[in-house]
Amino acid sequence: MERGRPDAARAPGSGRDGVAATTAVRVAVGAALLCGSLLIFAQAATFDFVSLDDRQYVLENPDVQRGIEGASLKWALGYAHYASWHPLTTLSHVLDYQWFGRDPAGHHAVSVLLHAIVGVLAFVALHRLTGALWPSAACAAFFAWHPLRAESVAWISERKDVLSGVFFFTTLWAYAGYARSRAGARVSRVGWYVLALLAFSLALLSKATVVPLPFLLLLLDYWPLRRVGSAASPAGAAATPRSLPWLLVEKAPFLALSLLASIVTYRVQDAGGATLYVLPLELRVTNALVAIVAYVGDTVWPSGLAVLYPYPRDYPVWALLGALGAGLGATSVALWQARRRPWLLVGWLWFVGMLVPVLGLVQVGMQSRADRYTYLPSVGLLIAVVWTARELLVVERRRRAVVAAVAALLATYAVLTWQQVRVWRDSVSLFENAVAVTDASYYAHAYLADALLAAGRNPEAELQFRRVLALEPSHVGERERRENDYAVRYGLGLALMNQQRLGEAGEQFSVVLAAVEDYRDANSHYGVILAMQGRLEEARRRFETAIRLQPDGAPAHANLAKLLALQGELDPALVLYRRALALEPDDPATHCNLADALAAKHLGEEAAAHRERARQLVGDPSFCRPAAGPAS
Repeated sequence: MERGRPDAARAPGSGRDGVAATTAVRVAVGAALLCGSLLIFAQAATFDFVSLDDRQYVLENPDVQRGIEGASLKWALGYAHYASWHPLTTLSHVLDYQWFGRDPAGHHAVSVLLHAIVGVLAFVALHRLTGALWPSAACAAFFAWHPLRAESVAWISERKDVLSGVFFFTTLWAYAGYARSRAGARVSRVGWYVLALLAFSLALLSKATVVPLPFLLLLLDYWPLRRVGSAASPAGAAATPRSLPWLLVEKAPFLALSLLASIVTYRVQDAGGATLYVLPLELRVTNALVAIVAYVGDTVWPSGLAVLYPYPRDYPVWALLGALGAGLGATSVALWQARRRPWLLVGWLWFVGMLVPVLGLVQVGMQSRADRYTYLPSVGLLIAVVWTARELLVVERRRRAVVAAVAALLATYAVLTWQQVRVWRDSVSLFENAVAVTDASYYAHAYLADALLAAGRNPEAELQFRRVLALEPSHVGERERRENDYAVRYGLGLALMNQQRLGEAGEQFSVVLAAVEDYRDANSHYGVILAMQGRLEEARRRFETAIRLQPDGAPAHANLAKLLALQGELDPALVLYRRALALEPDDPATHCNLADALAAKHLGEEAAAHRERARQLVGDPSFCRPAAGPAS
């Protein structure tokens, strides 16, 4: 063993690690990784959908809900899934909905299973690349069981992380097979290369942020594959040193795919308005540097994790200088140790390089950083730490202490991950956590207010909406600021209306409608308040406006139908009720109100059928008595 380089890259099956790496041991390690991941994350299968993106991705997405068809692949390739392009991930949501419908358990279970597979593939790929069994196992375990993984696994809309992870590590595994193929085995080498290229294509179709992978392959050529220039080949392996130009030509197909995916993704995001939050360049650069340091800190000690990290209004100079100094210091150490400890340079550049697409240099969205962005980059940081810790095992008296420390730290992370996963059990829990760990976050409070409103916790929702009105979203234009204000006032109006504080609710709706007359939902709900106040003609105009703005909106049809029925216009009321039920067949209030109108027309048999259906839907045999006022 070369002094100072205990990693001296070996081919699988050679050296001390290779002797230990019997098939039975490798299978046992893989099984432990799989079972451990399932044990930690399986609780997610009992969780609900969350309000953040899950509605757009699954619950209210007719394209996803129509199921797999003959032209589904062609459709998915051209489909912009809410300003994102990830056709393979979109198809996975289509399959999930076809299998599980609106039951979140199945959707969550698929994500958990995919992540467990990613953990195993991370071990397999690292072991094939390095020939080091236990460091590869430790690295994969820290990756798979880390609290930063909770967001990627427990959030149904983030399926793209775990799906791209499957193909990312498959690419690394196949590339290692290609690089280590014996000279003369041309068919084998071509097969490995084609498999790596295919897996990379599928990774890009799952999530385009894997575009830096070709550059990562070049890093792996340097270490552990040692294919660069005159570097020594791994003992017992057939990897042939190559010149840098040759290696670049070898990566040309991978680079072409990355370029194509980058162009498509940017155009889709720009067309979909995802680049709406245009921030000053200096702020984006500073945030990128600070985010890198924050990600390192969260990897070492993951506390205060949240689904939303808002952009600060500005960064103090010391934050910029500190982040810049830390980044330059880490890079300098890695370069200094490049010959003795090449894993430091490779691991650090893996970490930073894979983060580049998500550092916000091209800003997409309102977040300054996100836990999910560390999913694949974190492996590089773990490689740098684990392989450095491996050096301590050379000294016999340190071995037990190092193994015990690793086991204790891994167990600690696993417990913290279990707790962090529970944060995702529903929308209220998710955003209560965000409010608790982020300082006066406008968007965290706004999302929490919406979640409380949806949960029927109206007094708490009211408090949160009022809190949001006292805050201001940072780094948005005047138009976006006004739109945010209208949305918050509309939500506050609903919370007040649900508490029967109709006057106050009407004030909020009227403020919104004075500025945006075509605010669809506000028209419908304000119409209900006007009707309850006896202002029937004004209410009728509001309902008609709401229907014009949303012809497929069931509530406005039902509301106008009940208003017409109260005014004695039963025939048009029946038409509107039936239209409302065609749009929303399982609304018990509409069935009941239609029954009242049918009874008034002396259509008793049909009225009885709708009353019975209403009672079945509610599960209360005493339900369905005439009620005053339009349906809300």
